[in-house]
Amino acid sequence: MDPERVLDVGERGIHLLFETRMITEAFGQDADRLRAAVDGRLPELQAALRRLSELDPLDARSFVAELEAPLRHILILLYFDLLDGRLRKKPVLH
Repeated sequence: MDPERVLDVGERGIHLLFETRMITEAFGQDADRLRAAVDGRLPELQAALRRLSELDPLDARSFVAELEAPLRHILILLYFDLLDGRLRKKPVLH
């Protein structure tokens, strides 16, 4: 999976790796509780990111759906943080 392609498509509002339900769940989480749930599980998160890089988008989407909820939520929030950063750097055309 090409992360740049995933983010390029994400800029157009198409999120290849996540179903709408997953995104809604992730943004509905209490940030402090989510940080606590993921705290100390950085190796698991890094392993998930490595695995995602090896998969095509369809398989990656299935992989994300099968992750334990706290890891899936933080992965989704990280993705949107990266996407937001990319969009903020682009010039606004009116």
